[in-house]
Amino acid sequence: MTTPSSSVVQPEVLSENKMTIQSFLHESYAQVSQQVQDSISFFKDELRGMYKQAETCFTNMILPVNNFLKDHTQIETEFMEKAVNAPKRTETSNIVPIEIALLSPMEENY
Repeated sequence: MTTPSSSVVQPEVLSENKMTIQSFLHESYAQVSQQVQDSISFFKDELRGMYKQAETCFTNMILPVNNFLKDHTQIETEFMEKAVNAPKRTETSNIVPIEIALLSPMEENY
């Protein structure tokens, strides 16, 4: 038969060990918590930087397209204004075929 064994660790030592372990766990938790906060903050900053860079690239790609569309709209508006003021084609006016028009002398622009 075995006899109930008594603890070889004295109560004072056991209490001191508990306090040391609790202190260690508390410090470890605080360090991990701080590291997680720093990591999340770093991740947010990186995402924010990537977003700004993507926004800049997108703006640089879209700006010429917007300018082209504005220019195209302005040219179309000018053509429409001139078309209203242009003389109307009548039934008696002659339309020159493209083959003949290309053979005629043309103005050269340099």
